[in-house]
Amino acid sequence: MPTTQANLKISEQIWLASGPDKTLSVEDQVQRAWQLLTDFQNWQQWQPNILSTSRTDSDGPGRGSTVLVVSGKSSNPSNKNWKISYWEPPQRIDFIVRSTNMRVAYSLRLEPESATATLALLLELEIELKGIRKLLKPIYLWCYRRKSAQLLNAFAHYWSGSAG
Repeated sequence: MPTTQANLKISEQIWLASGPDKTLSVEDQVQRAWQLLTDFQNWQQWQPNILSTSRTDSDGPGRGSTVLVVSGKSSNPSNKNWKISYWEPPQRIDFIVRSTNMRVAYSLRLEPESATATLALLLELEIELKGIRKLLKPIYLWCYRRKSAQLLNAFAHYWSGSAG
């Protein structure tokens, strides 16, 4: 029986420098990073290709909340709902993004290393391709690996320049 979908998995990690305030404990670094990751209104400051974001619900963020993300070029924007599927402050947030013949699951996880007072940001993606998109699996894999690295590097740059 032929497979009706193709799945891709990508995992990338970046170590975050202590940022502008070198005196922060690793616990404070985690709190600061979580604040930046979940400041949805300012995602366009660090996420490549994002034009704007807005919460679509009025309650505090958590599992089931949705963020409307407008991305791409301003002349031809794309609107996607990023639904929070997992919420564990201040360590992990997961999103599900669906589009025609495609589903992308993002997991952003903060991993503190107390012994060295350092903090890593781990990004895991699971991409489900259906229909004609299955034929383009190698291209999607290449594109999303590249986007993952760009996203982590952009966050690290934003992190290092943000005030604590």
